Parts: sequence; C-alpha cells; structure tokens
Amino acid sequence: MKVDLTELLRDILTTPAAPPAVEERTAHLDLRDAAPRPPTDTGTGTDVGAGVGKKDLVLRGDQLAALAQLEARLMRQRTAKHTRLTRNTILRVMVDVLLPYTTAMSGDTEDELRASLTAHLADPPPR
Repeated sequence: MKVDLTELLRDILTTPAAPPAVEERTAHLDLRDAAPRPPTDTGTGTDVGAGVGKKDLVLRGDQLAALAQLEARLMRQRTAKHTRLTRNTILRVMVDVLLPYTTAMSGDTEDELRASLTAHLADPPPR
C-alpha cells in the first residue's frame, strides 16, 4: 500500500495547533547534510553514519502521538521486514519533502508559517 505523504503532510499542517501539553517532550531529529549523497543500505536505506547531525526538536504531545501511530502503521505495512522505519526516518522524509517549499514560507508566528506553507503544498515545488 502506498502512503501519500503530500496528503499526510497537508493533514498535519492544516490541523490547528493544540495548546501545549503540560509536559512537552523533546524528540531527536537527525538532519542529513544538504549535499545529496547516494544512499547506502544500513537497514533504513539511508547512510545515517556519515554526514548526519543531531538536532533537538520540541514536539507537542499530540505530534508525538501522531508520529508514533504513523511509525507503527508503516512498520506493520512494510513489505521488506528486514528494514526498520523509525520516527527519525519519517521525520527526515518529511523534511526532505517540505524543504523545496521553504521559499514560499513567510510569517511571524508558527501559525502564519504553517498557513503559508500549507497554501503552497498543492503547487509543484519551486525550482
């Protein structure tokens, strides 16, 4: 079964931000270098050893829950059972998909940035 990331990202971005939970958690996000590299097979399909940096990312409780549910669903649906799809893998894919649209982002608040990006998701990425 194919997963339509554009629709998934649109749903995530158009969902109004929930008020911050009493306790916010920090998730770690691995960021790859901007320079494209050929992937190597490390079980995830990405060479996460070379050219990867760590970035702390604060997520709301509802975001963490949605990410955990997505991870669980993708793990159940995968056909290559020897690969592991982690939350970091999913976040890297989402960042890869969204980065071409960053020229369309504008605003002074998280809600304004979300709205400006969401408005352009149906358009092809800027070149």
